[in-house]
Amino acid sequence: MKNKTLKDPFKTTRWQGEAVTDPRQVFAELFLFAGLCSYRHFIKKLLQHAGAAKPYKGKPREDVWLYARMIRSTLIAAYALSAVKRNPITAEEGNLLNKKFYCSGYKSASVWTDLPRFLSKKEYRNPYRAFAAFFKYQSLKQWLRSWHRIVKAALAAKPLRRAPDVLALYCYLAKLIEAAHLIDVRETMHVDGAIKGLNRE
Repeated sequence: MKNKTLKDPFKTTRWQGEAVTDPRQVFAELFLFAGLCSYRHFIKKLLQHAGAAKPYKGKPREDVWLYARMIRSTLIAAYALSAVKRNPITAEEGNLLNKKFYCSGYKSASVWTDLPRFLSKKEYRNPYRAFAAFFKYQSLKQWLRSWHRIVKAALAAKPLRRAPDVLALYCYLAKLIEAAHLIDVRETMHVDGAIKGLNRE
């Protein structure tokens, strides 16, 4: 069991088809599949439905679990990087909104939808700060449990027994996704052995 865990440290096999062993490549695969805005919207809708008596029907059930597994992998990858103190590429104080710091190289990218909404200025300059704050709020084990409960409740016809702080959870999860996106934009040049930006229109 221990060897199996090490072979797939970020639990990517069930959605990627193979084990991804580099946490930054987990982020690269995530944003190769869909854009930042899609994940923020998905998380928001799941949280809304997790606290309501009406099940989420925005995507087919199998697609919901696909996205859920991808975000679970992102949680684990972020935890692996949560001890990193400094981003090797820091947004310059006088040039913070230069799109090179936050906008992906894909042709479908938008300077508006790729713009972070939830990160503080310090977290925007160094997104690893967001990971540290994320896991200070809850441990990895607690986050994985919370995320699984949210997905199950959103797909069911009954809300969570204990109403979560939806706004806080959304802010933290949105920060996580935005920080992962910034790291992907600034640090990762290749995904699946190809130069980023050539993989997806």
